Amino acid sequence: MKRTGEIVLSIIGAVLSGFLAIIGGAFTYLMTNEAFLQELEAQFATDPQLATFNIAELMEIIGNTGWIVVAAGMIGLVLSIIAAFCLKGNNKPKLAGTLLIIAALLVALMTVLFAWPIALLFLIAGIMSLVRKPKQNIYD
Repeated sequence: MKRTGEIVLSIIGAVLSGFLAIIGGAFTYLMTNEAFLQELEAQFATDPQLATFNIAELMEIIGNTGWIVVAAGMIGLVLSIIAAFCLKGNNKPKLAGTLLIIAALLVALMTVLFAWPIALLFLIAGIMSLVRKPKQNIYD
């Protein structure tokens, strides 16, 4: 049986997870860039509504969030690639489905549902690989 649908969904999810990791890396880089931090502090100082925020705490939260997003993206990327290889040739569809559902849960929970489209792709592919049964040939 061909598992083209599951493989395509897991590859699309892997690509999107890679982009998610890149976005998290960009957040992390920006929080260590002095020029960006100075510009952000200047913007906070000029806006009276934002003056009440503690800029140091906000930078810490954004920096930590960047690392969590990088981790979620890398976990989704690795698990979906392993699942795609397990699905190729219909070798281990149960293992692949389990890996994809785990990836969906981890990506969704680690990003607090920010990456819900990626998690949904992994979940659909995981359920498809667990539910689909091979065709049985009936001979008379």
